[in-house]
Amino acid sequence: MRSVVSSSRSFSSSSSKTRVFLPVFDYDLSATLDSGQVFRWQQERGRPAREFPLPVRAGTAGFVAGFSFVLWSFGTWWIPLLIVLGLWRHLRHHWPLAYETALWSVVFPLGMYSVATLAFGKVTKLAFMAPIAHVMLWVAIAAWTAVAAAAVIRLAGRSGSVADPAG
Repeated sequence: MRSVVSSSRSFSSSSSKTRVFLPVFDYDLSATLDSGQVFRWQQERGRPAREFPLPVRAGTAGFVAGFSFVLWSFGTWWIPLLIVLGLWRHLRHHWPLAYETALWSVVFPLGMYSVATLAFGKVTKLAFMAPIAHVMLWVAIAAWTAVAAAAVIRLAGRSGSVADPAG
């Protein structure tokens, strides 16, 4: 039976090598501790530095991409729901449209959704995602501008209403 670790030398020395033997891959742990060494190792083999040569990655790439698409679709479904709930709150229940710090919890996901959509589209080479990401980026910028303007207006209105303690 093979041992899991064939050497118990220190990780701090650059000359020491600790090899790990797993059923899926054989990997040198000392290379993980020195990112420059990993970069050089991959360049010597003609691979871009961001590609990691694990068989597990190739075997699960389809599942991960498909599951990520399902999660992206779920996130996309929340956007119309966000709009409907906002209209329901302000039109149906006549909630005043005023600044609240909770509005930032709407702005942040819009920005993250647009950036994540753009990145996911590039990685998976799904061209239809780029226009969606660009439109959502402008929506996020508009939402950020509106909430920031409302915050400034509220702060400006509040500073004029504070009683002068000296007077």
